[in-house]
Amino acid sequence: MGNWDDAAGYMRVAAFAIFVYDWLLTLPAEIRMYRRQESRLRPSVACILLVLVRYLGLAALITNLIGFFAQLFINVPRQCQHLSLIMPVMQCFAVWASHVVFVARTVGICNNDKTVSIVFTLLATAISGVELFAQLHSRKSDMGSSGNCVLHYDAEDNISYVYYLAAALFDLAVVVITCSTLRGAGGGGPTGFMNRLWNSSIVYFCVTTIFNIVNMVFYAMFNNSGETVFCAMGIAVTSIASTRVILDAQGHIYPTQNGTRHMSQLSSGDRSTPTPPPIAVIDICPRLSLPPQSLMAERRDTFVSTYAESLLPEMSLGENRMSSQSRFIGSAKHDSAIGTFHSIDLETEPPRSPSIRSPPRSPLVSQMPKPASMADRNDPPSYSPC
Repeated sequence: MGNWDDAAGYMRVAAFAIFVYDWLLTLPAEIRMYRRQESRLRPSVACILLVLVRYLGLAALITNLIGFFAQLFINVPRQCQHLSLIMPVMQCFAVWASHVVFVARTVGICNNDKTVSIVFTLLATAISGVELFAQLHSRKSDMGSSGNCVLHYDAEDNISYVYYLAAALFDLAVVVITCSTLRGAGGGGPTGFMNRLWNSSIVYFCVTTIFNIVNMVFYAMFNNSGETVFCAMGIAVTSIASTRVILDAQGHIYPTQNGTRHMSQLSSGDRSTPTPPPIAVIDICPRLSLPPQSLMAERRDTFVSTYAESLLPEMSLGENRMSSQSRFIGSAKHDSAIGTFHSIDLETEPPRSPSIRSPPRSPLVSQMPKPASMADRNDPPSYSPC
């Protein structure tokens, strides 16, 4: 019995050390995820799930360590009874958060199929109820010789292994339903982002399933300390796997390797999209052939464009179209990226079409002189290329 106690203690320390080591490795990615949130009061679903799976797993590990190593329960045995109720409940909370992560990931891989969502929601709810019942039905607390509080299960009515059996069946159902759904969707399997997400998470599924099976065997065959040898390791591995699934998905969406960063992480000076100039004036050229008299009257129409509109190569506006060359006034750095600089003459009379407001007169733009005589009206007008 002493050997099992020592092994259980070593495995608990190893599980906590692995959890802390992985937490330190993934802490930068976690901080980047927090900084990407638009509002601290309204975080994203992925951020909420990350907090739940990571820190509920940490709470379950801490309560497990306190119960096994703390020598505080000799004089207050009732506290051991309370702790024996808290430990399995915290373990259930941690694994439920992991179930939510795996369900959300699988539903996303299956292209948010409504049938898959309903099936997984019902399955996760049923599995969670079975896990809670299995943990609380035959539990009992026992104080060790050193004054620690150890969680045991009734040997005559022990169904604690059903907890890990249900978890292993859930993992197996996730893998089978995901593979069958992707194969039936066409193409023989996932592609693109779904392919990367599936390949990165299948390893975590396998590791979690292995520890669930190992714990199921120990809880079914051994009693006292022997059955809980891999309990803490199972909690740590499940929490780490769920955390990695979330962070890997965020890493595919917001890559940070090889100097690549998401646009939301860049300052305005680092982005490739140029900063909008004060005024963007775009030429409007007639699409239809009109008589020279009408062309002379409607020679130049301008309007003030927004920055997004000025980046469009062409926009249909009734009988007029937008030129692909954007003329920006007052900002020399946009010459090569967007358009060519030259002065633009404005018609003195208000524009007839399109029905967009004309820009205010600016000292940067001069007025176009009127023709000297009516004879000049017969001359074909010259236009700048659109």
